[in-house]
Amino acid sequence: MASRTALPLCLLYVLSISSIIRADDLAPPAEYEGKTVTHVRFDPPTQPLVAADLTRLVAFSEGGPLHLADVRAAIKRLYGTGEYTGIAVNTEPAPLGRYCFINALYLLDGSPA
Repeated sequence: MASRTALPLCLLYVLSISSIIRADDLAPPAEYEGKTVTHVRFDPPTQPLVAADLTRLVAFSEGGPLHLADVRAAIKRLYGTGEYTGIAVNTEPAPLGRYCFINALYLLDGSPA
């Protein structure tokens, strides 16, 4: 019986904590919006999709501008393949723009998360 009540309590706790994290805690758009993408790297390097499909699904590319709308669209398209259980896009400053890391998590055996 304890396990039946533990899950809702844990979920309630996580939801209450997540309200503490606000959007203004994220990097301001001026730090990345419109900056040149200097490199795109998938982590882990081995992905369930071939490179051509990844390039097609991710709207931003090296040499082009980085826009939040493109990042959101890329995340939706990657999730839409059904291959991924978690996706995060991070950037770091680079001498001529921003270096993008796409952390794309997937299950190796294809079982649901």
